[in-house]
Parts: sequence; C-alpha cells; structure tokens
Amino acid sequence: MSDESIKKAVILAAGTGNRLFPITEIIPKPLTPVNGKSIIERLVINLQETGVNQIVVVTGHFGKKIQSQLNLAFPDVDITFIENTRYQTTNNIYSLWLAREYFTEDFLLLEADVVLRSSVLEQLVGGKKNTSACMVAPKAIFMDGACVELRGVPLVVTAPKQVPVHKQGPHHYKTLNFYRLSSSFASGWLLPQLQHKVNSDELSDYYETLFAQAISEGIEDFQASIVPSYDWYEVDNLNDLDIAEYLLKPVEDQQTWLEKRHGGYWRYPVQDHCLLYNFHYPPKKLLDHLSARLVNLVREYPSAQKPIVEHLSSYYGVQATNLVVGNGVSELIPLLLSGINKPLVIPSPSFNEYEAVIPAHLVRRFMLSEEDGFALSPQKILEYARETGVGHIVLISPNNPTGNALTREDIALIARGAQELGIEVILDESFVDFQGQGRTPSFLPDLLQHTNLSLLFSLSKSHGIGGIRLGLFASANQERVADVRQRLPIWNINSFAEEYLRMFSAHRKEYEASCQKVFDETQALQKALSDIPGLQVFPTEANFIFCRLDNELGTARELITELLQTDAIFLKDCSGKILQDSQQYFRVSSRNGKDNRKLTEAISRAVLRKASKFISAVAS
Repeated sequence: MSDESIKKAVILAAGTGNRLFPITEIIPKPLTPVNGKSIIERLVINLQETGVNQIVVVTGHFGKKIQSQLNLAFPDVDITFIENTRYQTTNNIYSLWLAREYFTEDFLLLEADVVLRSSVLEQLVGGKKNTSACMVAPKAIFMDGACVELRGVPLVVTAPKQVPVHKQGPHHYKTLNFYRLSSSFASGWLLPQLQHKVNSDELSDYYETLFAQAISEGIEDFQASIVPSYDWYEVDNLNDLDIAEYLLKPVEDQQTWLEKRHGGYWRYPVQDHCLLYNFHYPPKKLLDHLSARLVNLVREYPSAQKPIVEHLSSYYGVQATNLVVGNGVSELIPLLLSGINKPLVIPSPSFNEYEAVIPAHLVRRFMLSEEDGFALSPQKILEYARETGVGHIVLISPNNPTGNALTREDIALIARGAQELGIEVILDESFVDFQGQGRTPSFLPDLLQHTNLSLLFSLSKSHGIGGIRLGLFASANQERVADVRQRLPIWNINSFAEEYLRMFSAHRKEYEASCQKVFDETQALQKALSDIPGLQVFPTEANFIFCRLDNELGTARELITELLQTDAIFLKDCSGKILQDSQQYFRVSSRNGKDNRKLTEAISRAVLRKASKFISAVAS
C-alpha cells in the first residue's frame, strides 16, 4: 500500500434488517453469520487486510451487541462506535451525518450488509488521493437495486436509477454501496447537504440521492471501481444469505453445493452448462401472455387432468384416453414403475432416475461400450432381456448422457421383440425434438401399434420451461393410462403450466425454429470442443455433448472444479454413471452461441494448463 492509501472507513450498521426476519429478531443484521462468521466481522477483516486501520461504526438496532462482538473479536483494532438512537425512524442519510466529524480526510463509506473478498477493496483503498469512487459490478439477474452506467476516461458512473429487469443490458452495473469519498467533496459539498436534511427533518432519505445529485450536476465524479459479480454479495433477505454462503465456500464445496440442489442455478453467479433445456424458447409473446395473467394464475385453481389432456390430444395426435400430463417426467417415472416385481433392464450409462425409483435388486444394466460409440444394438439388448428374464426395458432416445439416438425402425424392432417375450418397453423421448428434423424422429405416431410400449416426453426440457414442470405419458394400453392417472392428485398441474399448454400450439413455428437453432448450435459446439487436444468428444443428436478427458490430464471432476473457480462455469460430472473410467467423463449442455464460445475458450485454457503441468512433470 502507498502512503496515499486510505486508512479510515465509516461503516453504517444501524438498520433493523426487517427483510432478514426472523434472524434480526434477536441479533442485528450485521451480526448475521455467513459460513460461521458475521458479516461485519468479515468486513473488519477485509479492511485490515487492505491496510485500513481506523474504523468508525454507526450502530442502531441491537447496537450494543455489535459493539460487544467487535470489541471481543478485535481487541487491538481502532474501532469507534457512534449510536444512532433514531434508527427506527431515520434512514442512512442520518447515520452518515452522525459520522460527519470524520470527513476531514479521504475515507471509505461502507454498508454492513455486504460480504466480499478482500481483494475487491484494493481499488478503493489505493485510489488517487482526493478522488471519489463507487464500487460497481456487472448487473446479474440475481442482483436487486438501482443500476448505473459507465462513461468517460477514466470511467466514472452515471447517477443511479431504477431500470426494469427486461430493459437491463450488459452496459448496466450494480453499485455495492461501497464508496471512497474525497475529503473535499465530503466536507465541502456533502456535509452542508446532510446538515440541510437534518435541519429540515428530511431523515427518511438515503445518501445515494445526494450522490446522484452530485453526479448529475457535475459537482463530483465518482470513478468506477469494477469488481467481478461473483466476488461479493449484498445480504438483504434469507435468499441473499443462501447465495452469500455459497460465494464464501471453497470451490470444491461450491461444486458439491450446486450438485446437491439439482437446479435453481440461475440464482447463483454461475453459467450453467449442466441442466438441459431449450434456451431459445418460449418466445417473448408467450411469456408476456403469462405475465399479463399473473394475478389470476397465482390466485386461481387450475383445471383437473381430464380437460387438460383433452386440450392436448389433438396437438399430439393421441386420444385423451391414451395420454397423461405430469408435473415433469420425474413425476411420471415412479408412477409408471411402482409395484414392479420383475427385473428391469436399462442401457448404461443412462439417466439414473429410472434406477433410483425401483429396488436395486431388480436393476439389470445393459452396458454400452465406448468402442462402439455407446451405440445400442436392438438384437443384443433383446437377447440380454431374454436371458435375464426381465419384465421391462427402458430406452432413452436420444440417450442421456451419451447423445445417441435410436431410429424408429430400431425402436419398433425392440418393441415387437419385447412383446413376443412378454416384456414392457418404456421409451423416453425427452430430447427427440432436438434431433434437427422437427418431430419426425418421434415414435409417437406409431404408438398405437405397440400395446406394450409406454412413451415419455419432457416439455420442460424441449420447451425451455423447467420451472413450470411439464411431462407427457402416452400408451396404447388405456388401462395402464387410467391406472397412472388415478394415482395422480386432482390438481397435479399448476395454473401456469395449464395456461402454457393452452397457448403453446399457437407458436408451433417458433418452437420448431428454436429446436433447429438448438441443433445447429449444439453441432457447432461439438465441433469446437473436438478441436481441443486432450478431449474425446462424442457425436450427439441431443442438446448436450458427452466428453472424455485424457487420463494424463487428471479427472473430469478436477476440470469441472477448475472451470467453476476460474470462469464460474458449471458442468455435469459423470463419475456417478456406470461405465468404465467414469471419472474421466463429463457432459456439456448447449446454451446459446455466445455462452458456448465462452465455454469452449474456458475448457481450452483449462486443458492447456493441465497439459503444461503434465509435460513439466514428465520432463522433471
């Protein structure tokens, strides 16, 4: 740190933190623990590590607890406490005014509700003397609050303003409410403005309004101190607390944390190439239709199963008596397999959910080999089914995670052969619309010719509506359909899902175009990944790609961990799949052209680093 580096910080910690209820019923918000240490203790440590050794804390709600905790934790740190006795009826403009005697030198102004890495403070602390600055980060979907834009050289921020989410773009930034204030600005212009607010009893205002005024009127420039979105987090509510705890975990724990959640990744600062869905659908017009009916869709009951399937039957060319709509395919799989008493055969590697819902002693795995490109032979699986005396065959086409697809002729061959053996066939076509031929590859038109065949299809994946959760089950066996429907709740589909199903047929052309775009982008991604030395990349007919990392470059999980740390990219670790050398395999989902290019570049860099380490180790 230079001699000009800032040595003093003012931390505002007086608020009641109502949105963090019930935590703030017994402790103040700044003492909220994040991964075992309170927000404000972390902040003091951050300041110490960047050379700030004089700290002023303005307290209010449970202020004595803050003072006691900090004095206990930091007996050798110069901390001054100022009590805001009017914290229940005032906002931060009054708390800042209470610290006015410390405006005599450049200082940091910080809010006690942000957790961050110490390194992000270095720009503020080490900035040019007698200049003001505002810490900002690229605006991400998980961030609330006002936006700023950047202009000029050096970059300065525009006045903060509220921007609707649908109008936010890459040029918008979020302020952290962390500032460096020059003494000339603080004592020369800001203090009289604060004094006027106090004299006028306008204490419900926020100091940010004064900063915005100073920026707009050209009184003070706030230089932009830009930090990564994933190096900090503002904790306002329990959801924020969850995200902050994720950010402060070691990267290995972050990876495990995400894997155990099985979704909701959009809340976290990661680029998700793990979950599988259509990034180009639904169209805005359809989403606007749902948004306009938000109140009704939240408040009103949906229809029962019968009218929903009647509405769908003409679209898919299946009689309502042959069709069931589920809350995602994951709801339908256990209903379809419940009570089975004969073994089930499933190609492996494949989707683990089928194995997870039946007793382990009934699982028979038909192993797919890398040497055959993980292709499935109809004759061989039928022979295996006959030899093992199974009662069910599960087929996933395209297969997850390998990306292979069966032809309609092969499916028909398996269905006929299985029927001769008295075996039921479950065909999962959740990714069939991504094969680049519209719905032509689907076996649904031939369904009624095979009474031993059950077909599953995930709209959640193909339509890009994983949050709505929709899946279909169809069968020529109407008794089986009636049995599954009877075991569903009367309202298993929510109102959002029902409204979506009533409207999506009007956008059929947009849907087909989106699936073709997914196909084209996935094929381009597959080609780009194939050019990376050290990776074996398998052909795919789905919206994801199966990859193998060369053994000498480490395991796939190590690569995934590195990508999460260096580029905030999350991939699917396939070490849990049943296949030889499973620890070397991972799966990549296709998002869009821009994200796919970022992914390819990140993997290429990571593999190159691993190759360099391997070469160095061999040479030594």
